[in-house]
Amino acid sequence: MAIDFCVDYACEAKEHLGTQGLLELTQARIAFEATQRSNTRRREADFWTRIVRGPEKDHVEMVTVGQLRRRSNRLVEFTAGCDGCPANVTGRAAGCFGRVTYPIDAATERRLAAGAALLAAPDVATPARTFVQWIEDGPVDGARVRRMRAAVKKGVRFFELAEPLAAPGPVSDQGGAPAALTTDQIIELMFFSFPSGLRGFHFSVPHAALGSHRAFFEFILNTLDLGDRRAALERSTTTEELRWYARAVEIAERLGVDLLVD
Repeated sequence: MAIDFCVDYACEAKEHLGTQGLLELTQARIAFEATQRSNTRRREADFWTRIVRGPEKDHVEMVTVGQLRRRSNRLVEFTAGCDGCPANVTGRAAGCFGRVTYPIDAATERRLAAGAALLAAPDVATPARTFVQWIEDGPVDGARVRRMRAAVKKGVRFFELAEPLAAPGPVSDQGGAPAALTTDQIIELMFFSFPSGLRGFHFSVPHAALGSHRAFFEFILNTLDLGDRRAALERSTTTEELRWYARAVEIAERLGVDLLVD
């Protein structure tokens, strides 16, 4: 299970297959490669694969290793021009696609909470502050992500942490207690705040919002002082994958296109 994303840059492969069709072949390649890394080589027997479409839709289909291999091989037919494509994030065939795999690990959520808390301080005036401002101005309530956390009761685990972390916000003008941002809200804004349905993807980050996202990731991934937690956090699989997502954000902004998310 994963969050799939795509730089919405037109190319011959997308025109021929459609963005959704190219995504399905890319997912087949990832699944086939996973079967080949297995300690026990899978034969052409059926096995279940679960595909999650957005945070609210769950679709399960039966496939075989052979079917995955054929779909993966078909991807090669349409990706000869990927090497020189300006939208290629990963450097691979169909490199405008990438993914952040579940479960989102606890180390990354701690990193997000720590960074958002610093950016929410009233005296902060940096481009990354705009990302937090989107949450404060609303409506980014984290409801979609809360439903994903609740799915653990059904045996689907999207997050290592059962509960979101709080990132205390600024003190109000009336002197009341700080409003608490949560990692549910942060993750929702990162991936799931702009429903679109464009080209088979359920969400997108529109070009107008990419600048604030890019500045936020730059702060979280490169500027934030991690102190003695740096080594542990840098081993985080989710953080490593977020670096690819951040690169996709940067490339989409530079190309003047949206970033599609599913």
